Amino acid sequence: MVNSLKRLKKIQIIGVILQIISFIGCYLNIDAFTYWFWIGTGLNLMGTIYFIDIWSKEGKTRFRKLDNKRDKNLTRKSSELIFFLTIVESMFISIVFIAEFWIKDFSKQFSTILSVFIMSLVVLIVILIVVEKTFKQVDIIATHNDKIK
Repeated sequence: MVNSLKRLKKIQIIGVILQIISFIGCYLNIDAFTYWFWIGTGLNLMGTIYFIDIWSKEGKTRFRKLDNKRDKNLTRKSSELIFFLTIVESMFISIVFIAEFWIKDFSKQFSTILSVFIMSLVVLIVILIVVEKTFKQVDIIATHNDKIK
């Protein structure tokens, strides 16, 4: 898992650290940390979008024959899962701010902050696990093909 953390973008790391610190501040009922939590959440989401650009591209297998056939592409399922999780996370965060029109201070409630925090961390962990698993599969194939040559 430590090697997986190296794959994170700097903006994601800053966002997660800001989320964790501000979540503790929100737990202690310090109002200023509520705004910092949402800034951290936005940075984390933006970093995840940049993360997709690097680690969720089709054709990362380094084999032209394998990459030309979409059904046989090893990274296709992981790319789709990472994209789906990012869309779900961004929709969830958007719904929080849309609900703000009807429910006063919905984004400032601790239950909302807690649910966004947990969802954000779960998505980040799942994305890292998927990338690490796919990277190992591709690496095994690459080393196997290098030994054959």
